[in-house]
Amino acid sequence: MSRPSLRTKLETQSGGDMRDPDAESHTPHGPQRSQERELPVEVWERIIDILAAENKREDNYHWTAHPGWATLVACTLVCKAWYHRSWYHLHWQISLRKREQIVALARLLRAEPKLRAGVERITIAGGLNRDQHRLPIPHLATFAAMLACKLPGVRELLIRHAEWGITDTRHQTVSNLYTFRSVQVLKLINVTFASPMLFGRLLAALPSLTWVHCSVVRCLKDEPQFLPPLPRTTRELAAVTLCEPIDPAILALLVRYAEEDACVLQFLCLEMDVPSQFTLASKKGQQLLDSSRAHLRFFVLKMYMDDISPDVQKAALEPHIDLARALKMERLTIYCSCVHNPDFSWLSKIISTIESDAMHEVDIVLTFHKKDHDIHRLEALLERFEQHGDLTAVDEVLARPRFMHIKQRGVGLFIDLASGLELRSLGRDAVERVEQRWQEIVMRKMTQLLERGMLRCVPQI
Repeated sequence: MSRPSLRTKLETQSGGDMRDPDAESHTPHGPQRSQERELPVEVWERIIDILAAENKREDNYHWTAHPGWATLVACTLVCKAWYHRSWYHLHWQISLRKREQIVALARLLRAEPKLRAGVERITIAGGLNRDQHRLPIPHLATFAAMLACKLPGVRELLIRHAEWGITDTRHQTVSNLYTFRSVQVLKLINVTFASPMLFGRLLAALPSLTWVHCSVVRCLKDEPQFLPPLPRTTRELAAVTLCEPIDPAILALLVRYAEEDACVLQFLCLEMDVPSQFTLASKKGQQLLDSSRAHLRFFVLKMYMDDISPDVQKAALEPHIDLARALKMERLTIYCSCVHNPDFSWLSKIISTIESDAMHEVDIVLTFHKKDHDIHRLEALLERFEQHGDLTAVDEVLARPRFMHIKQRGVGLFIDLASGLELRSLGRDAVERVEQRWQEIVMRKMTQLLERGMLRCVPQI
């Protein structure tokens, strides 16, 4: 069933259809009825603001726009009062692929000065050629020069499908980027650097940078023997998210930064394939985890497993994930995709490496990232937990005195039904049966945490 549009909701709230006031004037008592039904413009604008805020919150960098934005586009067609407010919010993120777009944006900001504070996310895109090779981004220098000090509301800078060459990091370009003091998040997706030094210069160019997200980031040169000193600006770095493949030279640079006493890295997220030939599922991933041990409070581990045997699963994970040195860790979240022949005995072994006395929350989320046989994978998952002691082993570990500070309902076990293509089509009755069966399994297998009121287990829909 499709969701009612915002216009439908507002018509219901206002007591009827939104008709033209001139049309109402031809009916008896028309003007009076129109005034009774009409809401102040400030109310409409507030509703549009709430809709835009919800879309921003749910927009997680998807390649296609969030469905809610279509509603906001529809709002621009209602009337002039709705148009200006909706148009303002639709420009919260802007993608720039060539120089002409940057010139047009500069003209727009001169004509509409109020829009400067409304732009929150900028994407610099290079693109891919016919051979799927990344394209250079010479328009980055144009962006930095023409829009320096003109976008005070930008919080996120995204660079994707790009090859970052020596000419893209000229001294003047770096100086211009330094003026974007509001940028706190840098996200690199499918980017190739000429050398790891350029990656370091990019981090140093953003003075307020607190979060770096790298996904498929490579270098043309090997890891240098001597790394540059820690840039002063990266000492504010508090969060790092890495998604394979990550070049060893980039990872070595991040390890170097995290080891500095001045760097306070509190959040770390590693996304890896299992099994994997890349760095995150090797000793390099553990090095980054260990180097951030002094301040790390939140650790997220996301694993996308192929249909491999249980022995291969355990061999790929257990030797490389050790949380013993993160003595200040407060929250652990593990995402794991389900395979045809699942084995989750490694869960308790990873959790048992925790030595922190500050733990207050542990979440385990089981997902279905494969696009086929979701129903069979779900059945195999539930069958595995019913017949084996994987959950019981987790229960015994988390019942130890070390985890006594975990809050009420602080241990979450979730099945993400929304991540599977077939599972999304399950009816309400089927979802309720899955939920009931899952809760019965968890409560039967994890009795100690259940008695303490520490469990919460529901399918995510």
